[in-house]
Amino acid sequence: MADHCRRTPLCAVAFRLIGRRRVAFEVSVFDPGAAIVIDPMIDFATYLGGTGVEVDTQMIVDPAGNIYMAGTTWSADFPASLQPGSPLNSSIYRRDPDIYVTRLKPDASAID
Repeated sequence: MADHCRRTPLCAVAFRLIGRRRVAFEVSVFDPGAAIVIDPMIDFATYLGGTGVEVDTQMIVDPAGNIYMAGTTWSADFPASLQPGSPLNSSIYRRDPDIYVTRLKPDASAID
């Protein structure tokens, strides 16, 4: 078996904040002569947004598993409960971002 294909021992890895906008990996004891492969598992992925720019600033999960996301959006078509043609959803308000708070189902399959 090729050397790069053999199984290697797992070691603990965690995210560590470095400053306000940088994240690093913090690795437990490892062999400095060996390659390190960090292969995170993704439980699920989803998309929340429109055709403009969204910035998610907060995300929490409640005890029932519902996902709450909050942030800002510049998308006129961001998923919202506004009726089509609502004056709050018109283009004159598109210069400045809107804020949003959205609750997703626990599996992120839909807005709840």
